[in-house]
Amino acid sequence: MQSLSTEKEKPQSKDASGLSLSPLSLRQCIVPQFQISGDLDPHQINVVRRTWKQQLRRNKDDEFEMATRLLLRIFRIEPRLQSLFYLTDVPYAELRKNPIFNEHVKMMEPTLSFVMTHLHDATTMSKHLQLLGGRHVRHTKVTYKSVYWKIVIQAMMEFVGADHALADIHDAWIVLGGFCVEQMRIGYKIEYKLQQVVSKLDEKHRKSIDIGIRRQSTAANAGKQTPIC
Repeated sequence: MQSLSTEKEKPQSKDASGLSLSPLSLRQCIVPQFQISGDLDPHQINVVRRTWKQQLRRNKDDEFEMATRLLLRIFRIEPRLQSLFYLTDVPYAELRKNPIFNEHVKMMEPTLSFVMTHLHDATTMSKHLQLLGGRHVRHTKVTYKSVYWKIVIQAMMEFVGADHALADIHDAWIVLGGFCVEQMRIGYKIEYKLQQVVSKLDEKHRKSIDIGIRRQSTAANAGKQTPIC
């Protein structure tokens, strides 16, 4: 499993023009340059913000604890998802003490906190959510069509009690959960395709080097041959 806390870009590949191409540079090329309209109206933004702050106060304003509880809720709803996070043999009661689990929480917490303080700016939220979605490609075995994405929405609802709340609270969190998952899946697909492109470029580059080495070897051997008199 690749380290979650210290992500390093792979060595750069080069395309036919000689330009260097890394996952980071390719990612930067496809960042959307247009505004994204969020589905939350002003009233729903206030509802989400209020219910989130209530939960935050109950957890002593500890945002890491909030992310921890959310991920625990995901695994409580569907225990089989633990295997997708390399936590197959870890008992649920021991997850908090597991370093891999805590690395996943560290990956999630900044985005979760950012979203809750930028509910009014869907475009900025989307960029952070897409990056988080991309990290699922690199650090988990979650697939694009996994049930995990639906469970995320359910966990968000249950975590703040929106699943049994008044209609306006329920609807607001459904909208937010759907938006978050949609943007994360977009980021997942982008990262997945980028990795495919980089892998093909790396393979093409390796083949080019191999051909060059063989040609040099052939030329060197030809130069060593004794002329026939």
